Amino acid sequence: LEMRMLLSRDKPEIDFENAQAVLNEMNMDVEPLRYTKHIKKNAKVFFDLAQWDKFISKVDYSIGTRFHGNLIALTNGVPATIISHDSRTTEMAELMRIPHVPVGKVRRLDVHHLAQVGDYDGFQRNYTVLYDRFAQFLLENGISHRLEQHSAIGAPSRLYNLVSGLRLHFGKY
Repeated sequence: LEMRMLLSRDKPEIDFENAQAVLNEMNMDVEPLRYTKHIKKNAKVFFDLAQWDKFISKVDYSIGTRFHGNLIALTNGVPATIISHDSRTTEMAELMRIPHVPVGKVRRLDVHHLAQVGDYDGFQRNYTVLYDRFAQFLLENGISHRLEQHSAIGAPSRLYNLVSGLRLHFGKY
């Protein structure tokens, strides 16, 4: 899970409360000490997009509650599913056509099933349209940027190869 992205400097106790609420919805038990140990051991923090891209491109699948973490995965050709925990996340996932499931419907986390049911065709088509529309908006308003026009996802063939591999590996449900 992408709980590590919930961390903040302001009130660490809220981090645990947020994580606990999501995990409770999924019937996963977590104790404060165990959660803290897990985060200290496994958390990754990136201050540079290139480093984040390099890291995420080596994983097979991304699942979590954080929209941008999963978007980074998808733009690097890594299949992803968002566990939507609020209306903003749900609306963004729907706009981008990113596979998502409401946290309330995830009683037992079945990653195999979530990986299988993800439909990435809509995301692939929609992302390119939205990307180009945004780049055009910046251009028309004289805002400098580094976006290329007509840019598709960084690694679409890798995304489809990985999804096929996941379905093959996990079998039919």
